[in-house]
Formats: sequence, structure tokens, C-alpha cells
Amino acid sequence: MSLMSIDKEMKKWDVEHEIKYDVKVEDIFDQVHSQNVRPKSKKINVEEQNYYQCTECEYKSPSKRIIKTHKKKKHSERYQCDQCKYESNSKTGVDNHIEAKHGGICYICELCRYNTSKMKTFLNHRRTAHGKNSNKEVLKYPIPPKPVLSMKAEEIKSWFPSFFSKISFEIKAKRESGQPIPIWIKDIEDVISLSSLKMLASNWDDIEQGFFWKLKLVSAIVLDHKGFDYTDFAMKVTKKHMRYSVSDLKMMSKAKNPSTFENMFM
Repeated sequence: MSLMSIDKEMKKWDVEHEIKYDVKVEDIFDQVHSQNVRPKSKKINVEEQNYYQCTECEYKSPSKRIIKTHKKKKHSERYQCDQCKYESNSKTGVDNHIEAKHGGICYICELCRYNTSKMKTFLNHRRTAHGKNSNKEVLKYPIPPKPVLSMKAEEIKSWFPSFFSKISFEIKAKRESGQPIPIWIKDIEDVISLSSLKMLASNWDDIEQGFFWKLKLVSAIVLDHKGFDYTDFAMKVTKKHMRYSVSDLKMMSKAKNPSTFENMFM
């Protein structure tokens, strides 16, 4: 049966039973339409809206997150670096800054020439460039107080043992893992034998002045192989000197009068 037939039958039934409707179709349509259709805009009484207020000042916001950010920026304790004007709202932030800028250390990749003063950046390099996820072999290399060829004897005594311990560990690790030993070992031994270097810890007082010059040359040779400009790799550089090749540095180590070359960098 079609809809039109149903409609005719219903009207016929209404007439026969004399049923009258007081409700108009227009009224039903208006009622349904008003219930289903939302207004395009609604005024919100701002004063009645829930606001969160900072406990330290009059600042308000409808967002807890914004309040938290505001308190962190405006009212949290500030930590300042004791060596410069850097500030942070966390002690960790200042510690990371000191390590990177004033810590006197750097991380040198043993597989390439990459280096950085930030451990997190270094670990990311090892993972993405070399597929190494472990940080057990990460070594902190000490940064010299001034360029290695310009250091005095007392500065070499203080800095070189830590530097040599790191390169010794690198050599040992490569030997134990069956990897080729670094090519700079031969260049080092052209200046000083490794056995002589290992005896330094207990013989500092017996070292002649000329031997300190050779230690500085060894340091410059290793740094050069690792991609550093040894003339400005330092915590402080007061004067930048000429950079010589590894061959030139080895030649300087053979001089009968070391001070002839050493004074060039002082």
C-alpha cells in the first residue's frame, strides 16, 4: 500500500469517527525545529566562568596548564651558573650548562671524528651513526686549560695523565675487540714509546724539561688525528698560533734544542 493510500484511509477514518485535532502541523514543526536546532552563538558570562588563580600573584587563567607554566617561569627558584650569567629554573639545567660550557670535558667518537661537549648529543650520534646503544664505553676527554703546545710543565702534569688514560683505554678496547689499532699510535711512538708514557705516573719528578715538550707534541698529534685543531682546542685561547702537520710535529720532536720550537707557542 502506498503512502498516499494510507493517508486517504486515515483521513476517512478520522471523518467517520469525528475526531478533531486541536494541534496544528505548523505548531508541531516549530516545536520540533526549536528543540533540534542549536543557536549559532551563545553569550557566556565571563565573570561566572571558572578561573584558576596563581597562588603567588593575581594572575588568572581558565587553564591549569597555563597556571603551571606561569608559576614555573615567574615564581620558581632560579639557579645561576657561578662562572657566567646563565640561569635556569632547575639545578639539572645549570649542571648540564656547566658540563657543556665550563666542565672542561668533551666526548670524542672512537669510530669517526665527531665530538661534542654534550653527552646526550654524543649518545644520539653513536646510536644513529654507528648503531651503538650502550653508553658503557663513553669516555670523557679532558679539555686542556690552554692549547696543548702552549701549556707549561705544571699544566701538563695536571692535564696529561687524564688525557693519556682515555687514549690508553681506547687502545686496550680496540685490541680486546679485535679491531685495528688507531693509526696515530705509530705517530706517537715516533715521538715517545708507549712504555715510557706508561711510566709517567710514578716518575713526574724525574722528567727533564725536554720530555714535557714531547708530551705536548704527542697530545697535539692525537688531537689532530681525532679531527681537532690543537691550536684552539682549549678552555681559553689567548693567542692562536700556526697549525703544523703531524709530520712537522714529529720533526720538531727530534730537535736537539726543544726550546727552539717550544718558544714559538708560548
